[in-house]
Amino acid sequence: MSRPSPNLASGLIDLFLAPASLFETLPTRRFWGWGAFLLTAAVTVVAMLVFIGPMSPEWIVEQQVLQMGERMSDTELAQVRPQLLAMAPHTPLISAIGGVFMTALLVVLLGSVYMLLERVATRGPRHGWGQWLRLTVWTQLPQVLYALGLIALALIASTPDQPLSQLGYASLNGLVLDLPPGHRWFNWASNLGLFQLWSIGLAAVGFRVWTRASWGRAAGLAALPWGLVFGVWALFA
Repeated sequence: MSRPSPNLASGLIDLFLAPASLFETLPTRRFWGWGAFLLTAAVTVVAMLVFIGPMSPEWIVEQQVLQMGERMSDTELAQVRPQLLAMAPHTPLISAIGGVFMTALLVVLLGSVYMLLERVATRGPRHGWGQWLRLTVWTQLPQVLYALGLIALALIASTPDQPLSQLGYASLNGLVLDLPPGHRWFNWASNLGLFQLWSIGLAAVGFRVWTRASWGRAAGLAALPWGLVFGVWALFA
């Protein structure tokens, strides 16, 4: 039996070194979920502002047009460019707020699915919706390391005008495929990467600790929602 994490600071360390210790404690630590979410949100906001903030509006527009690929004609692009240019100065803030919103939405959806899977696919102890949201937000903390990496890339870059594709620097596309923006698989491959796999691994540990399921079942349940999402996405890519 692992040693339960005694406090929030120890929990943050245990998440990366001994996650079972954290998950032993987490069901009774009602406000630890908010602490993890606020940390993730704060670092995400800083990363978006540091990475996108110094970019010139013209560069931002060119990158956005590049990511549209062949989905729009030259005439349509000419019509939309002035609107994109007007919005470009607000892109860093919009991206920061959007990143926090998407994290919150992911936690709610994924936590809800995990609670359902616990009830239909395991026979161990039962946990409430709030507890599963707490577990899910902690499994997203590797995104803090992703955001710190993005900040580092921005600080060491020779110019502030970096490709927006750098946002997926640890993704399947960034590490292996190197598909160009506009490719049919670009968005799919840019959203699946090391940090998502890390989150799935942490969720598997959480399932194992909370439900006493086998490692195989715990890993399968942790990966199932992600597999369904990316599987359906692949069908329509």
